[in-house]
Amino acid sequence: GIVSPPPTAVPTGAPTSAPTGLPTPQPSPAPTSHPSASPAPSRYFLEAALVAHYGMDGGVAVDDHGPFGNATYVEGRTRKDTALDGTDALNVTGARKGVRLPAGVTRRILGGRERGVCLWARVDKWRKAALFGYGAAATGGSATGAPGKPEAFGLAVDDDVGFVALDFGDGYPVKAEVPARAGQWHHYCLVYDDGNATLYYDSVIQKTTKIALNTSNSSQFHLGAGLDGADALDGSIDEVYIYEEALTQDAIDLIYSRVTSPPSSVPSPEPSSMPSRAPTSLPTGVPTSAPSPMPSSMPTTAVPTSKPSAPPTAAPTPATPEPTGAPSEAPSAMPTVEGLGVAGTLRAVALPQACDDAAFLGAVEAALVAATNASRADVRCVGYAWTRSDLYWGRRLQGSEGEGGKLPETAVPTSVPTSNPSALPSPKPSRGPTAVPTSIPSPVPTASPAPTSLEAFELDYRVHASYARHPAIRAETFDDEVKTMINAAIERGVFVDVFNKEKVTAEVQTVETAAIYRTVAPSPAPSLAPTTTGYRLAGILSAEVVGGDEGFVEAPIETLVNLTKPLIVKLKTRPSADVAVTLTAAGTGSALRFYEEDSKRPGFALASDPGSTTSTKTIPSNTTTLTVIAGALRDRVNSGTSFSQTVEISLDSEDPNYCCGRHTASFELEVGDVDTSLISTGKFLSKVPPVTSGDGGATTMKLDENAATYQFTVSLTSKPFHRVGLEVLGDVDAFSDITYGDVDERVYNPERLVFVDPDDWAAPVTWSFHIEDDDVLDGNRNYKVQLRAVSNDTNYDGVTSATLTCVVLEDDVAF
Repeated sequence: GIVSPPPTAVPTGAPTSAPTGLPTPQPSPAPTSHPSASPAPSRYFLEAALVAHYGMDGGVAVDDHGPFGNATYVEGRTRKDTALDGTDALNVTGARKGVRLPAGVTRRILGGRERGVCLWARVDKWRKAALFGYGAAATGGSATGAPGKPEAFGLAVDDDVGFVALDFGDGYPVKAEVPARAGQWHHYCLVYDDGNATLYYDSVIQKTTKIALNTSNSSQFHLGAGLDGADALDGSIDEVYIYEEALTQDAIDLIYSRVTSPPSSVPSPEPSSMPSRAPTSLPTGVPTSAPSPMPSSMPTTAVPTSKPSAPPTAAPTPATPEPTGAPSEAPSAMPTVEGLGVAGTLRAVALPQACDDAAFLGAVEAALVAATNASRADVRCVGYAWTRSDLYWGRRLQGSEGEGGKLPETAVPTSVPTSNPSALPSPKPSRGPTAVPTSIPSPVPTASPAPTSLEAFELDYRVHASYARHPAIRAETFDDEVKTMINAAIERGVFVDVFNKEKVTAEVQTVETAAIYRTVAPSPAPSLAPTTTGYRLAGILSAEVVGGDEGFVEAPIETLVNLTKPLIVKLKTRPSADVAVTLTAAGTGSALRFYEEDSKRPGFALASDPGSTTSTKTIPSNTTTLTVIAGALRDRVNSGTSFSQTVEISLDSEDPNYCCGRHTASFELEVGDVDTSLISTGKFLSKVPPVTSGDGGATTMKLDENAATYQFTVSLTSKPFHRVGLEVLGDVDAFSDITYGDVDERVYNPERLVFVDPDDWAAPVTWSFHIEDDDVLDGNRNYKVQLRAVSNDTNYDGVTSATLTCVVLEDDVAF
């Protein structure tokens, strides 16, 4: 550092007799009247509970808050639109199944957990359509007669204009009438908390209903569509907020009136705040007889003694970066300390920007150290990333463990000069009067008004202790002990005392969770060389299908074993005990299956294994790799050229590094779809396979005129998303009548469609075409008909069957 020059033997003379002149009583020039600043929008209001935010900037659905980014899937197309406030919105009219969000979006808003979803929407075509939805259709009651719990959560508009429906998977039984009409932007929020679901329309409560949700993860979150992409919306969506807490009326008011409203286009011509007032007291008079010795403006260092009392302690080397690979040679030895850590969550109340406030986070860390006698603690808000130095427990070191040891103390002048002052005293008083304001207030506001309300946050914490400091630590109970110590500290007021000392406005309320894990950290002893010990943190290194998505297609069960692929999960470190790996498949149709590997055909499924959408396999101790065989069972749903399936992975083990589901991962697979939406027709009781229009063939039947009833079987080739109506085209008038049905035969009316329900798509229905016998000698003749589909399912609408040709053989003769 810089050392001050040695002091003179005697201080310099007394200062001048009087200080500078008095300040003016009021600032000059006088400021304008109180300003009025437009509140700046804040996209991260209530950020601690925010799961994802899709602002639709550029007309693209991107999570600009959390980790989900642009991992969305659209079948069809979307385009950029203009929102109510003139910013960008997302038009979903061309997306046949809306916009599907990543599976992780719903991870913390399933079951009966509280939640809230808010968005702006403009409905261009008012019909039955969903604004958003996820989960599954409500299941039936139990064997005891108790009704099943609704397993979906969503919001939709009904066929009747002005009606909004709350979708819990039970067919929209809860509806509310609102003054919305087609082509209008309005704000919708659906909130669930403690058995109550509440609909807010333009920030006003429209409907509250009691319901016990048990939302499943069967269908991912869809924007502009409902479960599995059904009931797609014709319209636009903007400013989608997804929360894992139930929003209050005040919060929704802010989101509706401030968060999503644009700032004023022209700044206010007046400043955002008044300048400081004139000093309230006059400056002190002439200084006392002898000035106090003042420290020099430059930092000083004490003159060392002639002989050090002890060798200086070397400063620890800074944390080395995490190695990117195995070192080329063995690192030099470095003493290490085996330790134990506890990770968990705290619930706290603080100012809205506390997550970015180093004083608040540092105070919580200091309180945790005081509560647990740990060697250190780290804290972050849930949803924030740990910094690289956090991985070394080095973001904020406590006490003497800080960088460079304790902070230097600021020198304070004494009232009487010492015999050997450390610096030359100043010839002037140490503190003069307050300076007169000289600058004119800025015409442009520089900041929004400071928030005064408090908000709730969830904090991730990590407490680290070494065996050297706590030799009696028992790994089996350490997490419970730490949780107990923190709770006791909260009750004793330890956190309050630390917050008061640090002048932090906050309160820690409860310890939510605690989980244990082992660590190996460098000891405080310095080293001249880096070490790789302990830097490879436990976790999932990778999870992927060998060869990627290419060639991964769905198939019927009889051929699926030949179309499977290996899925490999790798861990970052070798576990000390077996690790149970649970894989779960989710997505449209849930076609993905996991199989046992055939030992005789590595990389292929065992033919006798029926497969499952959930599978738990084991990675043996001291190994890092697991291979599971994955395949896509044909689901008979036409999802386009491909559809997405999500693989979710979680770990559990007796090894503390991999226990308790601490490590999770997910990734998406694109599966090639082989299903088609066609009409299949075949001859009744014939062994000849049915044909479709896609086969390019036709079905021909020849009969004598006196027994001419032509019977064909008709079915669909895949499950439709909406019911399908069938009509007969062609030589309809040539037949005396047309009937359909097997048990309950009905006469076909050309003015009405014959409907096929989605659940009956595969059941063949017999159609009969009757020719009336006559006495006219008119020779052999051909009559041709086709069946055409009419449906809200765009895959089926307008599809025609293969041509059905009825050949009438003349049996009349001339005498």
